[in-house]
Amino acid sequence: MYATAYRVLGDRAAAQDVVQDVFARLWRAPRAYDPARGDLATYLRLRARSRAVDLWREGEVRGRAAARLRSVFDARSTDPAEVDHDGG
Repeated sequence: MYATAYRVLGDRAAAQDVVQDVFARLWRAPRAYDPARGDLATYLRLRARSRAVDLWREGEVRGRAAARLRSVFDARSTDPAEVDHDGG
């Protein structure tokens, strides 16, 4: 599970958090695992990969939003109409 999450996220702490989250979710809802659909190890790896991809996507969205905010801020701070010409 850890290796799967780490391959997606590239961050050790985040991969550890994914493993903990997957186990916690299984602990709270053990019936989510159906042995008829596959073995437990496969189920856990799939859940870890799914959670890691979700976290990666959230990070991508946050990064794009931050970049947009920076570009808006930079555009406003360099707008000649907003420059203080009085020196104060």
